[in-house]
Amino acid sequence: MAIPALDLLMCPQYHAAHGSQSRPDAPLARRSLGEGGAAGFAFKTPSRSAAATFHKVGPTLRGGLRLQDPVAERRGYISRLHALPPAKSSALKTRAAYLLASAILSLLIVSALQAQSPGFDPEAVTRQIALEDRFDQLYRDGKYAEAIPVAVDLLKRMEAEHGPVHEETARWTINAAILFQHLKLYDKAEPLFKNSVKIFEKSLGEKHEDTLRARHMLAALYQAQDEYDTAESIYHYNLKIQQKQLGPEDPETLRTLNNLAALNHSRGNDEEASRLYRQTLSLRYKVLGDIHPDTLKSVHNLATFYREKGELEQAQSLLLPSLETRARKLGKKHAYTLRAARDLESLYEQMGEHAKADELQYRYPPKKKEAEAAVGE
Repeated sequence: MAIPALDLLMCPQYHAAHGSQSRPDAPLARRSLGEGGAAGFAFKTPSRSAAATFHKVGPTLRGGLRLQDPVAERRGYISRLHALPPAKSSALKTRAAYLLASAILSLLIVSALQAQSPGFDPEAVTRQIALEDRFDQLYRDGKYAEAIPVAVDLLKRMEAEHGPVHEETARWTINAAILFQHLKLYDKAEPLFKNSVKIFEKSLGEKHEDTLRARHMLAALYQAQDEYDTAESIYHYNLKIQQKQLGPEDPETLRTLNNLAALNHSRGNDEEASRLYRQTLSLRYKVLGDIHPDTLKSVHNLATFYREKGELEQAQSLLLPSLETRARKLGKKHAYTLRAARDLESLYEQMGEHAKADELQYRYPPKKKEAEAAVGE
C-alpha cells in the first residue's frame, strides 16, 4: 500500500548547505502523516556562530578548512577548468566562481572582525564550521547515530557562546532532536523539541515563524507516535496563528492543513481527511504551481487516500495528468517523473490493467537503484 507523504521538517543544517525543499522521493516517515517533522520542508537556516555571515573559508574542494589564501587556490581551480570541454566544465565553472566569490567575501569578513574585535579567533570559527560541515555530511549520508555527538558538541558551543535561551541554541537543540527522531528514539527527541519551543517562545515570541515551525515539529513527533489528540491540538493552535498572521494560502499554513488531513486519515476520519486533502491540493496548485514538491506530495497523498478507499478511477484522474505534466515540464528521466510513473504503474496493477503497467515500465524504465530495490522487496 502506498504511504501518504509527510512533509517532515528537514534538518536545518542540511537545508543551510543545500537549499533543499520537500521532495516527494525523499525518505519519509513510514506512516500516514503530514508535514513538518524530521525530513521534508526546511527549518530556518542556523547562522554561523561568532560570524553570522561567515562563509566557508579554505579549499572546500579538497576538504578541510583553513585561512591560507583560499582565493588563490580557487582561482587556480578555475584556470584548470578552462582546459575542459565546455559541455563538461560549464556547471563546474559556475560552482567555482561562486566559491571564489565566497572566499573573497570570507576573507574580507574575517579581516573586518579581526580589526573590530581583538579577541576574535578565526581558527575557532573554522573549527566550528568544520564541525557543522561534518554534521551536514553525516546527515546527508544518513549516519544519524554518528551525527549525534557532533550535534551535541555544537549545541554545547551555542549554549556557551549565546546562553541557554537563544535562537541559535534552540536551532541546534532541534538538530539533535531530529537525529533522535530519525532513529525512532522518541523519548530522547521529545524533551529536546519541547525545550526548543520554550526557547523560541522566550527569545522570539510565541507567534514568530521559527516558534511556529518548532511547535509544528513537536506536533509531528506526537503524530509519529499516534498521539493524535496532542498533535491535533498543537496543529490547530498553530493554524489559528498562521491563518491570521500569514494568510490562509501561505505555504506554511498549507503544510499545517496537510498534516491535519493526514492525521484525520490515520484516525479513520475519512470525510474530514478527504476535505482537507482536496483543499490543500487545490490551494497548492493555485499558489505553488503543478510541479512544486509540496503540490506533488498533495497529489500523492490524495491519490493514496482514494486508493485505500477503492476509488481507483479518482486516483487515476490525479496520477495520470500529474505524470504527463512532469514528463512535459521536467523530462522523462527526472526523479519526480519516475516517481509518478511508479505510482501510476502500481495503481494500474491494482486495477488489473497489467498491459498499461507494462507500458509504463517500458516508457519510463526505473533507474538501476530502483530496479534493485524492487527485486529486494
